[in-house]
Amino acid sequence: MGKLPHNLASFDDGISRYLRHIRKFERLSPERERQLAVRWQCQRDHAAFNGLINSHLRFVAHVAFKHRGYGVPVSELISEGNLGLVKAVMRFEPDHGVRLSTYAIWWIRTSIYDFIVKAQSLVNAGSVSLKKAMFLSNRRAKARIQELHAGNMTSEDQRGLARDLRISERNLSMSNSAFGFRDLSLNAPVSNESSNQELIETLPAKGQTPEEVLSSREERRLLRDTLEKVLRRLPARERDIFTARRLMDEPIPLRVLGADHGISIERVRQLEFRTLFKVQEAVKNSQLQSYSILSGKAVKVQQRGLPKIGRGEC
Repeated sequence: MGKLPHNLASFDDGISRYLRHIRKFERLSPERERQLAVRWQCQRDHAAFNGLINSHLRFVAHVAFKHRGYGVPVSELISEGNLGLVKAVMRFEPDHGVRLSTYAIWWIRTSIYDFIVKAQSLVNAGSVSLKKAMFLSNRRAKARIQELHAGNMTSEDQRGLARDLRISERNLSMSNSAFGFRDLSLNAPVSNESSNQELIETLPAKGQTPEEVLSSREERRLLRDTLEKVLRRLPARERDIFTARRLMDEPIPLRVLGADHGISIERVRQLEFRTLFKVQEAVKNSQLQSYSILSGKAVKVQQRGLPKIGRGEC
């Protein structure tokens, strides 16, 4: 079973305390290991389970220290390795005639490998199988992968690399571009100059700009004020007809308005369009271009009338 570093001063306090703590657990003899494994397998004895785990924590730490240099903190490698150890102990069968460390090493390494591969990028781009194959490949294969990224590899060489890595050519081709990029924070500075501008500030915003929102809001307010002034100057009957026909979500039928005011349907229509003309002239004189209250899109005031708005909005 592997040894831990003797000089703990180079590690942070958390790692140092953890390493000193796990050194207290003694290694198990083959007979004692088998006894605990049988108790866990047959009786689900949690004390035996903990004994197997604790006695192999130093082994996990030793494996984790071998995988430093990938930009992942050692503490996280140890945590992932411990998860692999737990999976191994839960599945370990002592009757197979092998030590727990021999069986667990595959689970520990797999957990650490998977974590390192996923930690290379927050964005899940490219094939996981290719990433893992690259991680586990030897120095010669890694050099060939670098040639692929640089675009210095022929189609025949790519087929050979895919065969060596035991992945499909399509998978290799799809994942190639993903390895040429690195994660970039949106809060990263745009340049090294004195300005504190961040990358997120240079991205185009979706929808209206603050200036456009303010302008649209002011346009609507002016339109509403103009409508209120015009309606206040109208006779009561014309104001009621125009409001019922043009400013309601559901226009009231002509025959209903005719019956309410004691006039014909044609007369209601005439009063509606006469009032509409007055409103159009007032809006035109105020140098406004009407904005649709419902959709927010600029539309010309046409003969068909103003856009309809709710009962209480004007």
